[in-house]
Amino acid sequence: MELRLTDKVALITGASRGIGKATAQMFADAGASIIVHYNNNDKAAHEVLDSLKGDTHSMIQADLSESGEVGNLVSEIIDKYGRIDILVNNAGVFEEFDVLSLSY
Repeated sequence: MELRLTDKVALITGASRGIGKATAQMFADAGASIIVHYNNNDKAAHEVLDSLKGDTHSMIQADLSESGEVGNLVSEIIDKYGRIDILVNNAGVFEEFDVLSLSY
């Protein structure tokens, strides 16, 4: 089965590396317009953007832990594309902690 996403707008959070990057590339290959979201790594986000097939893609920086930045992110996408058809909530944070210090 071939994935067809022609004329779809996809926001992929955490798209500057790993699973987000691979998803962005797969969706772009299927015809979607990709919004590459990133928080800190502008260089990696540009590299992903440059690797995508087609020319309808963009990238947006936002700290998703800040509700105001999330609102601005969505507003910017709606202003440019008119809608969001697909949302891939891929962004995440890994924080190491000492399991032995947890109390139950």
